Amino acid sequence: MGGYLDSLFQSVFPIVYYDEHDMVKIAGTAILVEHVNHHFLVTAAHVLRDPGSKYQLYVLLQDKAVHLDGPASISRIPENENIPDIDTAYFALDYHPTLMTHLNIYKSITLEEFDEDVNYVRKHYFVFGYPWRRARYNRTDNELSVKPLQYFTDIITDRSLYEKFKRPTESHILVQYKPKSTKNADGKEQLAPHPHGISGGPLFKALVDKNDNVIALILEGLLIEWKESQVIVAVKKIKIRDFLESTKVF
Repeated sequence: MGGYLDSLFQSVFPIVYYDEHDMVKIAGTAILVEHVNHHFLVTAAHVLRDPGSKYQLYVLLQDKAVHLDGPASISRIPENENIPDIDTAYFALDYHPTLMTHLNIYKSITLEEFDEDVNYVRKHYFVFGYPWRRARYNRTDNELSVKPLQYFTDIITDRSLYEKFKRPTESHILVQYKPKSTKNADGKEQLAPHPHGISGGPLFKALVDKNDNVIALILEGLLIEWKESQVIVAVKKIKIRDFLESTKVF
């Protein structure tokens, strides 16, 4: 893999919990992001909600599992079904000194708009997250060996699908998920695993050269769910920024 993709291991991490048998389970994925000089660990809201109070959650770093104790800012589930759920949550590192201590050696991804001049031939979309099927092992095993799901795909422009799933184009992005025809980070076709666990991971726009080498990755959104096995939904970056700013953490 090229440097752009390798660097994601410094910015994107699995969120895990340990079950009654001390088996490690993937709850979701988290992104270390920066916005107006503040740092946040962002994930999907349901990643924090779904395990419930029964399990303690941890962010899995390269050499340790760090407990995710509260408080976290979590978006509300809309009571009106016509209002889209942005399904977003974050830990503000300014208020979590333990997280700050462990994460300050890692590389954050900006939530600002991309305004650089880049000469590229074409663009793809790129999914990165940690699927649960590769994560069933004991706490005493080599738990840091979990591998991410990463593949190139295309954006879905069919507006009828946005309407069907009640995900407006103003707030959400739909991308294709075809397990039998996905390409990995090396551009080779592979059978992709089920995407459960990638919620909270990043969706990027990947600018590539004529040889399909990635020359820039631009964060476009937060992965939050999949529909009918061939559609993955992401909430747009602007909605993540709006949520951060509306909760007055600056």
